[in-house]
Amino acid sequence: MKPHLKVVAALIKKHEKVLICQRKENDAFGNLWEFPGGKVENNETLKEAIIREIKEELNIEIKVKKLVDKFIDETENLKITVYLFESSIKRGEIKPLECKDFKMVSIDNLSNYPLAPVDEKIADYLKRTKSKL
Repeated sequence: MKPHLKVVAALIKKHEKVLICQRKENDAFGNLWEFPGGKVENNETLKEAIIREIKEELNIEIKVKKLVDKFIDETENLKITVYLFESSIKRGEIKPLECKDFKMVSIDNLSNYPLAPVDEKIADYLKRTKSKL
């Protein structure tokens, strides 16, 4: 049985745009864009994980509003479930500490950025449901 990775991601919106981050070159899917977040640690709730990951990655504190949906991606060796949380910035200025770069982009323009595979699924979902967001 292949390992199953639980991951959290933040959907941070501002003025009809969403925050995406560019992965570092030496990461898996290096230089691709993604919604910020990361792995859930042992004995950590999903909400605790997303707050910690965003602080480590972008140096900001967020308010977690609600679970938007979950997205599953599978490779030969790994199954990944990403839990996407609608969030807002509570405190701080965004600094790309654990990523190469970040941008606020409109949902319609997400296709202009090469996204990691599971983030493609999230972008498609957001395009289909943006009137509900």
